[in-house]
Amino acid sequence: MNWESKVRPITYYTYTSNVCRLLSLAKQVDSLSFQEAVSWLKSVQLEDSSFPTTQGGEPDSDFTADIAFAFREFCGEDNETYIRARERFEDYLNTLAEDAERRYYVYEGERQELDIYYLTQFLSKPIISAGYDLNDRRAARIVEAIISTQRPDRGWKVFWEAESDPFYTCRTIEMLLLINAIPKSAVREDLILYYN
Repeated sequence: MNWESKVRPITYYTYTSNVCRLLSLAKQVDSLSFQEAVSWLKSVQLEDSSFPTTQGGEPDSDFTADIAFAFREFCGEDNETYIRARERFEDYLNTLAEDAERRYYVYEGERQELDIYYLTQFLSKPIISAGYDLNDRRAARIVEAIISTQRPDRGWKVFWEAESDPFYTCRTIEMLLLINAIPKSAVREDLILYYN
């Protein structure tokens, strides 16, 4: 069982993991829907332990991280799918931390400026709660880079926008709060400056 896009005839794997998260929160882990969805997700894990965005797609770091830590949430830390995907996540996190330290990354052979979409892709609540916090030197380097990319208007931009993006600015602030990189008292001031 999986959840498909109604726009295109493809299945986005992360949608299925999000539905599994919701079913788990609703205490439905014994339901047939949950069991079939988890089984299906396990079956689409690639040989290198990563996950693609869609069937037949290339390995994707965002989706691998999202699905790996979804498995941790609803199947536990001893789950084989989680353990295998976490190994790939570690590789991705090491690369992101190196890019954060040098303040750029390379995409398709070209040097790219760090942006908030790239920097925050591995610092979600499930990942932070798994121990990837400021005590992890890689996470600390990424947070330093995030703070260094804040724009003069106090927001953050994504690579496909010319200006700061309100959604990603809020998402970044939420992540910085979750990882205890900024005090809650600082958020009110930044939000007032940004939205006025």
